[in-house]
Amino acid sequence: AGIAGVRRGAGLEFPAGLFPVASCAGRRARFGPMQILAPILQLETVAADVFRGHTPDDGAFRIFGGQVLAQSLLSAYGTVADDRLCHSLDAYILHPGDPRIPVIYQVERARDGGSFATRRVTANQDGKQIFHVSLSFQTDHAGLEHQLPAPGAPSAGGARRRHRAGGGGDD
Repeated sequence: AGIAGVRRGAGLEFPAGLFPVASCAGRRARFGPMQILAPILQLETVAADVFRGHTPDDGAFRIFGGQVLAQSLLSAYGTVADDRLCHSLDAYILHPGDPRIPVIYQVERARDGGSFATRRVTANQDGKQIFHVSLSFQTDHAGLEHQLPAPGAPSAGGARRRHRAGGGGDD
């Protein structure tokens, strides 16, 4: 499995029995966030590089863009080697999605190199493109670090004492 906790096979899904919720409609009060989210992230493999995602029946009149992005990312992960991690993506919401209609994710394998892989995913409903994303995957390996370490900061207690003494804060 390339994605932590996800296996590949007939579809991209979480292990059976891990999240027993089939739909999140009306279940927010009884279940935690992962039990609501997991079924949404289960994708059905339709054909090579083609996946189908569904939206829970929770009364929404549009599909949340983050859901389409997450399902697109999982679709792309379903086509790359297990040792690749997504390190970059560029996404565009083109049209609102209808939660009553399944979303079809078409993955284009733009490049498979020694260390990098590139994918383009289009999300379609009724033949109309509603979303697209370009993603870059890379093998996990040691390399140069370009980020500077964060500067030191006082503890929360020290900051409060300084503020009370009139020695800090812009307010």
